[in-house]
Amino acid sequence: MFNKKKAERELLYAEINRLKNINGKLVDENKRLRENSEKIEEYRKEYEELIQSIERMQKKYKKQMNNFDRLRECYGQELEKLKSK
Repeated sequence: MFNKKKAERELLYAEINRLKNINGKLVDENKRLRENSEKIEEYRKEYEELIQSIERMQKKYKKQMNNFDRLRECYGQELEKLKSK
């Protein structure tokens, strides 16, 4: 009976140590994942800033293209007037 309780206790301590090891590994993995998620969040913010910058550039480009189209149209009309004289 004494040996049985001792064996059970040893098994219990072995299981506790195994679980402590697993817990330690999980703590390390959790820390690593948190650090990576912070980096991902930083990259996401940079990406959003870049997308906004690109959108601003596209709007500016479209505006300039509209201005050039209007100028081309005006110069075309002036050229036609000069040719007809």
